Amino acid sequence: MTESSDKPVRVTCPRCGSHFDAPSADVGRLVACPKCAHEVHLMAASSGPVPLLRSSQTYVAPPTTDDEYAVRDLSAAAGNLPPGEHSGPVVPVVDLPDEFAVEDRPADEAPSPGKGRIVLPLSERPKLPPRPMIDDVLTFFWHPTSAIFWSASSIGATLMCWFFWRAIVAAGMNVPLGIGTQGAIPAAAPLIVTLVMTILGAAVGLVWLVIVSAHLLAILHDSAAGNKYILNWPEFSPTDWIGAAIYVVISVLMSVGVACLLTWPFGGVFVHWWLVPICVWLLFPIVMLSALEAESVLLPASSIVWQSLRKCGRTWAIFFVQTFLLGLSVLMLTAVMVYFQLQDFGVIVFAGYGMVVEMLYFRLLGRLAWACDEYFRRHPSDEEDEDEERPAPPSSEEEEPPEIHPTPVNDF
Repeated sequence: MTESSDKPVRVTCPRCGSHFDAPSADVGRLVACPKCAHEVHLMAASSGPVPLLRSSQTYVAPPTTDDEYAVRDLSAAAGNLPPGEHSGPVVPVVDLPDEFAVEDRPADEAPSPGKGRIVLPLSERPKLPPRPMIDDVLTFFWHPTSAIFWSASSIGATLMCWFFWRAIVAAGMNVPLGIGTQGAIPAAAPLIVTLVMTILGAAVGLVWLVIVSAHLLAILHDSAAGNKYILNWPEFSPTDWIGAAIYVVISVLMSVGVACLLTWPFGGVFVHWWLVPICVWLLFPIVMLSALEAESVLLPASSIVWQSLRKCGRTWAIFFVQTFLLGLSVLMLTAVMVYFQLQDFGVIVFAGYGMVVEMLYFRLLGRLAWACDEYFRRHPSDEEDEDEERPAPPSSEEEEPPEIHPTPVNDF
């Protein structure tokens, strides 16, 4: 028997994903997996190195030639999603358990933690449209689940805004509120009414923030994955929902903090208040995507996101123009409400339109992440660019052809 025939064959169990070696003499027979005892049909060892997985891909055992274990139907079993509408996560939002144990895989084949959803291969993912920030951006609004979320969140936003609006009105003292025979609050009552309305508004707002943040990040997540509709709405999980709210709140606070630092030498943020919305407009998407890419709110400056500002500058510019117009529309609606002195009806309209703006903002942010992710998938990293541009030193000896590197592991 030759030396190559004595070499053990590397086997991957299609049930548990673990790897083990089997004698080459057992090729063509059934061998039992030492971990789960599943019998695997031992095939001849394939030639060539095993490619690395991208960090956003879930490891799936290679199928047999006759597809004995129906691996080709995994995508249908995972959710029966229509083709072209789901591609898997790009920006991680909630850490999900992996399908297979990471410790059972070689180091070069184990996907990164927290990215355990089933992801279609790059060749099967939906193609990035020619105008990713425009094409099919509004389509998800017409899906029933999106309409239900908008309706429910608008009701919560209306209650929150109504309580705060009543607190502001009551603080004016003797302002008509439709209470009592004279239609006004006595002079001694406004402080109490203001306090009660503020507490109620804060309580409703806190619950609303936790619920809405989780669903807005789901919109971002599925949009970044190339989904036409939002298919992965978050399941009820107070811990995960609070975690999503922390991502959103910390990203806003960090953007506001930059405005405070910039205005500190010039009288403070209360003097130059106009700088706060500008900083939030410019920095929130960068901080948000950086925190999600790094999977930590403590790391709001991801190098891959900052690189995208330079390499995908046109897409970023379109995003900033679109979000500026959204903010401008909110300011115009507010001016109309103040001019015509709209109160209860104005609060309802403002809350409903505000939720449309928030959903569209996170949809555009997800589309931006999708466009940048596609760029980094198809272009080498800066380090590889430098290696390719650097001329090789002259050598008189014949050299072996350079090793072909797999797709970069760093994902956006």
